[in-house]
Amino acid sequence: MIDPGAVGRDSSPAPPGLGREDWRRIVFSCMGLAARAGLKIDAQMSELVELVELAAFQTARRRGLKMREITERFGVGMTKAARLSGDLKAHFLAPEREHGAGRQILSLLRAEPLSLKRLVRELDQDADAVAAAVERLVAEGRLRRVKGRTERFAPVRGVHRLPVAPWMARIDGLDTLMDHVFTAIEARFDRQDDQALVRNLAFRASPASLARLQALYEESLVPLIVALDKEAEADPDAVDVKLSVLWSPSRR
Repeated sequence: MIDPGAVGRDSSPAPPGLGREDWRRIVFSCMGLAARAGLKIDAQMSELVELVELAAFQTARRRGLKMREITERFGVGMTKAARLSGDLKAHFLAPEREHGAGRQILSLLRAEPLSLKRLVRELDQDADAVAAAVERLVAEGRLRRVKGRTERFAPVRGVHRLPVAPWMARIDGLDTLMDHVFTAIEARFDRQDDQALVRNLAFRASPASLARLQALYEESLVPLIVALDKEAEADPDAVDVKLSVLWSPSRR
């Protein structure tokens, strides 16, 4: 087994916070994933640049920036920003609209029950779409109604596994994975947070034995997460933790 994370490890602490050039190097490393995916479809350089622009625009909008702020932030005109907005809505928001709403609702409700009006405000999505997603989660037994002066909604249990549809739900899962990866990058590189953990393992296994990895996840990791989540309910200092697990046999 090889643990690349242990190779060349420097015991001296890095300075807290990263400078612009440090972040440029991280951005370059992150772009490697996009470049490798682009090579799978023989993407031209102009197409890769267009996709980067759309991703940057989407990220800025999710952070609450207005159109005028985006034009100033990225040094583009209002016409370009409007075109990016239109292209994003037309081609790339389907995964979030079709499957991401349920995941986001469940995530918001982990802290406290919320009303439908509050969910709409927090998600900044179409009210009808949010209402439909909430009703679907109630029908699936994932949310319960909390009666009161204003009806609120709460999760039925701490850990949820949303059904995985063939394509769009997997894209939504990929978006979630990228969010978790960036959160870990910020914690490990920028904040030097020792509580954040990143380990990369490479090893050999027979095809028949790979089922044991699935069993480890189902029988050990998930019950532990459920227990930790329940314990956190009584802890005012509890923090949100983003954990991703992935493995893949290499066919090369």
